[in-house]
Parts: sequence; C-alpha cells; structure tokens
Amino acid sequence: MFQNPAHQIFMSTVYDEVAYGPRNLELSEEEVDRRVKEALKVVGLEGTEEMHPYDLDYGKRKLLTVASILSMNPEVFVLDEPTTGQDHVGRRVLSDLCIKLNREGKTVVVITHDMRFVARTAKRVVLMAEGRILKDGPVEEVLYDYETLRKAFIRPPQVVELNLKVGKFPEKFLTVDEAAEMIRGILKSR
Repeated sequence: MFQNPAHQIFMSTVYDEVAYGPRNLELSEEEVDRRVKEALKVVGLEGTEEMHPYDLDYGKRKLLTVASILSMNPEVFVLDEPTTGQDHVGRRVLSDLCIKLNREGKTVVVITHDMRFVARTAKRVVLMAEGRILKDGPVEEVLYDYETLRKAFIRPPQVVELNLKVGKFPEKFLTVDEAAEMIRGILKSR
C-alpha cells in the first residue's frame, strides 16, 4: 500500500478498484465478487461499491487501498504510513487487521512514524535512521529505549513517556488500555 492512495487508485468505482487485482489473477466472477465484498466488509466500506473512489474522504481512500490488496490474498502485506489521515476508528480497523493477518500466518511489514499504532499492533520493531538499523527487537524493548528512539528522531507513545518519567510502575505498558488496567489493579490492591 502506497503512502498516498492517489498513487494506487485508478478505477471509477470502489467495486472495480477492489476487483481489479482478483480479475487480473483470472479468478471467476463469483470469486471476484466474494473477495470484493469480504475485503470491503473487513475495512468497513461495505455499501460504497458504486461510489467513485474520490468521493471517499482521504482516510477511507486509504482503507480502499487496503481492501484492494486484501482481495488478492497475498502472503506478504507492506503498508507505508497506513494511519496517515485515519481517525481513531480507521486506526483501530488497520491495527486489528494487521493483528488478524499476522495470526493467520501472513507477513505484515508496516513503515510508520506512528508509535501508538506500533505499540498496539506490532510484535517486533526494526528502528531505522538514515538507512541504518539502530535497533531490532520486541516492541516493548525498542519503545522503552528512549536514547535510541531519540537518535532516530522518534518519540515513544505518550503513555510510555509517562512510565519512563514517573518510573514507579511495577511493569512496563505500551498502551493507554494497559496503563489503565495496571493502575486499576494497583488501586484495587490498596
């Protein structure tokens, strides 16, 4: 998926955009239709089949490009800055989708500066700067290495910064949900 959906979208309806790949795989029209409907449902764009792609807002156009890829059922997904232009719902859809694809055995590579998305979605992070790998490891290990993140001009999620600055929590957390759960546990134990 390209960072800018305009570099990928070229058909005149949402349906035809998502159907383009499966048709080029020479699948039956029944299979194409099934894949298009399923892909649009997964990204929350069902009901937009007859719309022109450019009648969708930017965030939905990005979701359309994801649906186009999904409809071809590849083994490897490469997503470039997928959360740019996404609202909270769109970000959640993309995060849940990446997690689901990974559980299904698919390889998902995400290029992003969105560390909240990384914290919620990734298992492994390869942190790069100026074409060099600075750190490669589990998401928690990388996001809590503040000095290495700083070298890459990346800020960790605010909740990680809070934990780093306060430093009195019994465990590390990556998301607001994890932090809230830990704080609730601390308060209940008092």
